[in-house]
Amino acid sequence: MKSKICLCFLGLIFISFINVRAQESNTNYDWPLFAYNFGGLNKMTPKDQIEILSKNGYKGISIRGNSREELTDLKLFMNYADQKQNFKVSAVFFRYYGDGSQKIKNGWKTIVDQLEDENIPLWFIFGRPSENITKYKAETLLREVVKYAAQKNVQVILYPHHKDLIQTAEEAYEIVKRIDAPNLNTAFHLYHEIRSGNLDRLDEILTKTKDKLTVVTLAGTDSIVDVTNNISIENST
Repeated sequence: MKSKICLCFLGLIFISFINVRAQESNTNYDWPLFAYNFGGLNKMTPKDQIEILSKNGYKGISIRGNSREELTDLKLFMNYADQKQNFKVSAVFFRYYGDGSQKIKNGWKTIVDQLEDENIPLWFIFGRPSENITKYKAETLLREVVKYAAQKNVQVILYPHHKDLIQTAEEAYEIVKRIDAPNLNTAFHLYHEIRSGNLDRLDEILTKTKDKLTVVTLAGTDSIVDVTNNISIENST
């Protein structure tokens, strides 16, 4: 019964993932399903998370690297994923809270250290805009992150997220182009673009950003966002 409940929940957040550059000239596209480990999945142990996803056809998991209170021990996830055939840790996402504690704000270094030489990208999200995290400050910090990550052989993806400081692929692209580092790229997330009002510009955005676009994620979304409240936004995209 617990498995059924969890899978219903996962059905709302399953993602199809593609590495754009790797597939540009290949007509046999591979769109593996992976899930973010939140929304209830995070209440299970790392082993159980990977077990239930693997058994139900998922090919990967994107791990939340931090909360406001703590950092994640990634090794547990990586060890269990390595034991599964055709399953991997797809990415680790780190949210930078401008108003958070110094321990958590600086925790990206600990996450990068755990990812050294693992061929797992770091998806970096800047949280809600505030005096503590402006776009100028974000770009300055991102340069530091990218430089440190390069020393550890870690790829960094600037992750656009609706309502956060950097909301769209275009916004992320401009920053990525200015920094111009070989281990820094951006991502296109369909539902965040639709939430940001870009439904009629999807082709244009993909074309504009493609030279720095290494990740595209597709998840179930309506074409019109219900903006009544936060819950309706989540449920409609």
